[in-house]
Amino acid sequence: MFGIASPEAEIVWRGAPAAPRSLAFALEGGRVRMAVGFNAAAELRHARRLIESAAPADRAMLQDESRKMKDLAKDLAGGVAERKLAVGAA
Repeated sequence: MFGIASPEAEIVWRGAPAAPRSLAFALEGGRVRMAVGFNAAAELRHARRLIESAAPADRAMLQDESRKMKDLAKDLAGGVAERKLAVGAA
C-alpha cells in the first residue's frame, strides 16, 4: 500500500476485487492518492509513481487492463514532469 486517502475518496479497481491479482486506487480531485495491491507488487510500484507525481488520472484509465501499469505511470507521471520543466524554463 502507498499513499493516504480520505474516507470520501472514490475507490477504483483495476481487476476484479476477487481476482488473483488486482489493484485498488483511491481517487480524490482527479488524482491517485492511495493504491493497494493484491498479489500485484510490480504494478503497485508503478502506481506509487502516480501518487508521488500527483498526475491527473481518471477511472477509465486506471481500470483499463489492456494498458500496462508501467506504461500508464510513465505516460501520466512523465507528462507532469515535462510540464514542471516547461514552467521552470519560462
